[in-house]
Amino acid sequence: MVMNPIRLFTALALLSLAAFIPDGSVHAEVIDDFDDGAWNAGDNWDAENIVQGRYPDTIEFDESLVPGMLAIRYTDTGAGDQATLILRDDQKLNVGQWVRVDAAINSGNSRGGIRIGLGLAASRGRNAPAQQGRDRANILFWGLRSDRVVRAHAYGAEGEEVGNAQAPLRNYAAGSFVTLAIRRVQPRQFELYFAPTGEPLEFVEAITFPDTEGSIPPDIPGLMIDPGNSSHIVLVDEFEIGDGWPPPSRPARPASALLPLPAPEVPENQLALTLPNNILDLPKLPGTRHVIYKPKGDGDNTYHHNAMIVRWRGRFYVAWHTSPKSEATSPFTGMLATSVDGEQWSPPVSFDIIPRGWNPTEDRLYMWGDGRVFYTEDGEQWNELPAERLANVPKYILLTASNRSFGHLRDGRLMAYGLGPGAPQFPITTDPSGLSGWTLNLIDKGECWDVGEPGGYEGPDGVLHGTIRCGTHVWHTYSRDGGETWDTLRRQTHFTDCPGNKQFGVFPDKSVWYIGNPVPGSRMELVLGHSRDGWIFDDNYLVRWEPIEPIWPSDHKSGSSPGYEYPGGLYHDGKMYVVYSRTRDYMEVSIVDVSGIVGELTE
Repeated sequence: MVMNPIRLFTALALLSLAAFIPDGSVHAEVIDDFDDGAWNAGDNWDAENIVQGRYPDTIEFDESLVPGMLAIRYTDTGAGDQATLILRDDQKLNVGQWVRVDAAINSGNSRGGIRIGLGLAASRGRNAPAQQGRDRANILFWGLRSDRVVRAHAYGAEGEEVGNAQAPLRNYAAGSFVTLAIRRVQPRQFELYFAPTGEPLEFVEAITFPDTEGSIPPDIPGLMIDPGNSSHIVLVDEFEIGDGWPPPSRPARPASALLPLPAPEVPENQLALTLPNNILDLPKLPGTRHVIYKPKGDGDNTYHHNAMIVRWRGRFYVAWHTSPKSEATSPFTGMLATSVDGEQWSPPVSFDIIPRGWNPTEDRLYMWGDGRVFYTEDGEQWNELPAERLANVPKYILLTASNRSFGHLRDGRLMAYGLGPGAPQFPITTDPSGLSGWTLNLIDKGECWDVGEPGGYEGPDGVLHGTIRCGTHVWHTYSRDGGETWDTLRRQTHFTDCPGNKQFGVFPDKSVWYIGNPVPGSRMELVLGHSRDGWIFDDNYLVRWEPIEPIWPSDHKSGSSPGYEYPGGLYHDGKMYVVYSRTRDYMEVSIVDVSGIVGELTE
């Protein structure tokens, strides 16, 4: 019998419509309501699945902290990018089934450093630390993120990304619950849904795993948590699997009371930067902002980056580098502007080097960069030292990729922040010009895999400190014998980084300041840190925090984290002069009053 095409179309339409109308055919089972008071009482949760990260963090599961739900307390021990799946060993997500859970981010970084939600995997037993930091083949993440979005990532046969999705969360606040759901509609296709609890689920996107060699659609359901670059507490409840669609909306949940994170236990001889759960809760320093140089566009260079500031003979000097559009376009040119008051700046002059460091002496101001050294004796006329005058300067100082280069010690010596072959170097000389007399010290880089952008300072106790950029935490070494021997370079588990360049310095009272972007993945929060002992930075402030957007966006520029970038700092007469690149578009200085922070001068 041949069916009338119109009737066939109508029948198919009705069948399709029925899939979206609750008709009593929805069947669901709560796999875990987390009401036992004890985590994993049935022993069916497998939490040993690190799919990304080199060094395991500490994750605690607690069903007694908030009665009736699971609290996951995540302690960042420096892994930086750990992602973990907590999978069921007794469940499969078949075609036509869905899985959902209620989740809330209770405390921790509010800038995208946390995600909690659902995970699917094709296999258990993941061990990323044993696999050079990645064991994420054939998995799907779908989670609530702390920067008010829901975000999905799918990874294929070799751990490569094969799909992603994102949707904003309206009016979301810390502690609020969101229902997350994944529906498997085809063997390789998964639909993603979310809603604030009490509201109907909202479709976001479908992700399809490719039908290629080694690609296995994930079917083991569970929870996921990442990226592990800050400590936090998250809550989950009502882990449920069912079939039929759509499932009924869950009752609205009130926001959970915010739980305090335990104070960090800082290991001996480590640095720490203490920050609140929400970095925007830091006190904001009053101050003024002033443009140093801003291009007009229309043929002007629109890439400006890596500001460094010094004061010499009554004037401020700021140098940086520029290129036509981005860090991938040439030529690169050095620029220099000066100011008497830090507010009004001269038109810049150009140099055919990338400036890397200042060294002010009594009779000369030196500017180092690209293996060359320029100097001025009057602030107006600049001259280049001939190559023979640099014969006694080690190449790892001349050609360093540091953006600071030198620190003046209290005994009159000069310490360099350099990069040797694959390792940091912090040599010292008694020659104030830095043109001779350097001692070589070899520093064990330990497990640091990407040594870059060194800096340093002298603490009030006389200890010399060296810092390195590597991943989402500052790395650090120190010397207690004046620079003769140095400790192994180590990750500072309680000092996060965006990552990016930063600067340390010393106030007149010998206490130490830091200026940088400490939120992993963001350069929008520019922080002034203050340490009275040179180790623990627990007196901290926001210098800039207002969201900004690039004026001249370009590939290989600010990317996904534009902000107040690669800052430098200088203390003078009760004020901090903080220079930075605004989204690498132009150069600016913020002048903030720190007279209430700095103590009396200590002789």
